[in-house]
Amino acid sequence: MKGQGEEYMIKQPPIRDVDIPIHNYRIEMVPVFKISIDPSYHHAGRYRQQRADLIGKNWDEAKAGVITVSERPDGRLILIDGNHRRGGAVVAHVPFILAKVFTGLTRQEEAAIFLGLSDYTRLTLLHRWLTRRVAGDSVAIGVENVLAAHGARVAEG
Repeated sequence: MKGQGEEYMIKQPPIRDVDIPIHNYRIEMVPVFKISIDPSYHHAGRYRQQRADLIGKNWDEAKAGVITVSERPDGRLILIDGNHRRGGAVVAHVPFILAKVFTGLTRQEEAAIFLGLSDYTRLTLLHRWLTRRVAGDSVAIGVENVLAAHGARVAEG
């Protein structure tokens, strides 16, 4: 039995096959218009414009907190976490947003961080699966290989 003050939490098991080394990062204000999405792990079906509109109409920088992005070698900023807050900043015509900016991440590491930050959100099983595949999870890849050998695959739609 849990002791007084302890909470019960249900959490998806972590991706055990993807090691994420500690990378360099900085906290800074970044231009909202320069933030892009990598659709291989940020799935369009999860974005709700109505939620971004609500955040934008009631924009409060303190409540927006810090989004997470990856600066790729070509200089692009790829969103890892904070899609609705980024969308709210667009709605509110806010030119800059506070971000934790990782450098030196691979796409696989970005996806693994996205999953880690999404442990307590309502990712559908399909979106969680597709992202685990991008993150290089050996179980997901193994299942995908078996399916492919039989002419099938896991996909949206």
